[in-house]
Amino acid sequence: MKESREIDQIFNKKPFSLRSVVQEHKVGILGTIAFHLLILIVLLIFKIQAYKDFLNSDLVLEFMET
Repeated sequence: MKESREIDQIFNKKPFSLRSVVQEHKVGILGTIAFHLLILIVLLIFKIQAYKDFLNSDLVLEFMET
């Protein structure tokens, strides 16, 4: 029962606004964005390297006479 009173106090303390949520969770939001950007950079690097390997590969066609 104590938990529900604490939740009521949190929500009744001040009106909900997006600005206050962002201010309270600024570090978590920025950390999440930085983490996902890092993952994106790593995946793009691997994709570019795979594309370079594809361009450097040779294609050899052999024709057999019958």
